[in-house]
Amino acid sequence: MTSKVFLSHDHRDAALAKAVAPAIQRATLGQLDVWFTSDEGPAGGIQPGALWLDELRIQLEASGLLIALVTPQSAARPWLLFEVGFGVAQADCEVVPLVIGLADLSDLPFPLAMYQAFSFSDLDAIRRFLQKLLARFDIRFDEEMVEPVVQATARAVGKVVASWENPPTPSGLNDTTLDGLGNYLDKRFFDLTDILADKDQGDTTLGHYTVELWNTVGSHQPIFLERGVRESVGISLIPPTVR
Repeated sequence: MTSKVFLSHDHRDAALAKAVAPAIQRATLGQLDVWFTSDEGPAGGIQPGALWLDELRIQLEASGLLIALVTPQSAARPWLLFEVGFGVAQADCEVVPLVIGLADLSDLPFPLAMYQAFSFSDLDAIRRFLQKLLARFDIRFDEEMVEPVVQATARAVGKVVASWENPPTPSGLNDTTLDGLGNYLDKRFFDLTDILADKDQGDTTLGHYTVELWNTVGSHQPIFLERGVRESVGISLIPPTVR
């Protein structure tokens, strides 16, 4: 009989969820079915037209375990704590924090710190977690069969964690692209000053404008660049400041 596990995670940790979920399913030979919101499979995640809260309630009510994926990005995120609270409210649903990327389990914030937590800090930690998980559902732990899963999971998780420290440069954004963008912006801004000049014969000098560039991996802090500065990151334009 297949049992359901709810994997709670921050949307920025979708790559980790996609590494953890198949590890659990492979280690249990499909005896545990892991549901998580960012699952892109045909039957996974939130289906088109579904109401989020209703779907979460349905999935949590059907789950005997909620695994909370806790990372530096998600440790204090309200949505993760909301899902954990939702799970606690279910009579037959246990909560297990799974820590990745935090220096120590003692760094877990309250109320997650109330629960017995596990980590994916190394190969032994992954083995312990899977062994405890299988025991929780009375599934035999075959170390020889599980070892390839442990190794593959360690590689997948390590790759994601490494990307936090060394985010990849988005493809297609280079000096030529930025030059074209700069010329486009110059034209648009000077067009704007022409419009202002038609309405007001005062000073039409283009004083200053900024382009807001967003680091699309791991950071939501804007980087403000003036023309002439090069930075290979994801780009999002904001309205110009003209004085």
